[in-house]
Amino acid sequence: MTWRFVSICNHAKLDFKMDYLEVRQKDTFQRIHLSEIDTLMIESKAVALTAYLIVELVKRKINVIFCDEYHYPIAQMQDIKGAYNSSYKLSLQVNWSSNIKDLVWQQIIQWKILNQSYVLRYFGKDTSASMLETYASEVIVGDKSRKESFAAKVYFNEILGENHYRHDGSVVDIKLNYGYSLLLSAISRAIASNGCVTQFGIWHKGSSNNVNLSCDFIEPFRPIVDLIVLNQNQDDFTDADKRELKQAFNQIFTFCNKQCYLSNIIADFTKAAIVTLNTEDLSQLKPFLL
Repeated sequence: MTWRFVSICNHAKLDFKMDYLEVRQKDTFQRIHLSEIDTLMIESKAVALTAYLIVELVKRKINVIFCDEYHYPIAQMQDIKGAYNSSYKLSLQVNWSSNIKDLVWQQIIQWKILNQSYVLRYFGKDTSASMLETYASEVIVGDKSRKESFAAKVYFNEILGENHYRHDGSVVDIKLNYGYSLLLSAISRAIASNGCVTQFGIWHKGSSNNVNLSCDFIEPFRPIVDLIVLNQNQDDFTDADKRELKQAFNQIFTFCNKQCYLSNIIADFTKAAIVTLNTEDLSQLKPFLL
């Protein structure tokens, strides 16, 4: 079972040998078995990868993320084929009914709001947490009454303060975006592995958004990033902060009454959501709650 999030931050040569990733740096040499790696993140432009390694990473469906000069995720490597029956799965995806999409979205938003409530209770904001729990119980099919928006206003006013807001360019906002981008990458990989494309979402439908479906499935997981960021120093964004966000994928949470690594939960949650959309059997959908 894969679980490691491996990040290469400095000048290095990466190669493949005998099922191992070999990392050669100036004064160090390290080997990691590919069966352990869930995600490989290349943070430096001074990293060289052999074609042999790239092919093996793709064949084993290891998530590979490339960063820009600011160490911000900018690209992701994916298998062209996806699932063995991806053409069939895509034909199902483009025919998902509005009814099942609305039902799945209702559940996703309920779980997102409940997880936001968990974060508020963690920080002792019980009154607002109770308000969000009420909102969650009032989410209707397709969230036509926009309870997600009402909950978001209460939530971000509490965790960021009334003088701050999302996308304000603050250090906290940059940290949140960094953490969310890691989640989006993991979810996009899981979507491709299940033979679907990320462009066709169930609620997100932006014509210039290549990860609409990923933006749908990420919602219940966002509060994990929020919780990590809010426990960090808000004055700067250090390498230690980034490591903590990346290590979230190695943390254990409860899912389907089992203790699992977050990376595996994301894969199982995504698969269950896609099965639900394909079969219109809502019982297949599995909740993720903190």
